[in-house]
Amino acid sequence: MYIYNTTFMILPGKEKALLELLAPAVALCQDRGLNPRVSVMREAAGKPAPSDEPSSIAFQMEFHSLESLHKWEGLEGAELSERFIRTFTPEAMVFSSVFETLDI
Repeated sequence: MYIYNTTFMILPGKEKALLELLAPAVALCQDRGLNPRVSVMREAAGKPAPSDEPSSIAFQMEFHSLESLHKWEGLEGAELSERFIRTFTPEAMVFSSVFETLDI
C-alpha cells in the first residue's frame, strides 16, 4: 500500500478556504475508494503549533500501486496543486511525498 501525502502550508485564517478547495478532491477520492483524509499539524517536536504561524494541513490517500498513484498525481494531483498555487501564493507553499506501508 502506498500513501500519497500533499502538505499545504497556509497563513492563519485561510484554513476554511483551503478546506473548500480540497472538498471536491476529497469527494472524488472517496468515490474511488482511496480512503482520503485531511489533517492539521497540532504539535511539532512536542510543542504546540502556534496559532499565529502558518498552518500545515495534510491531504492523504491510499493507493494499491505506484502506477495508480502516479496517474492520480499527474492528473488530479497536479490540477489540485495548481489551483492551490493560484489561490494562495505567494504566502503559501505545497509539497508532496509518497510513503509505502511496511509489514512488521
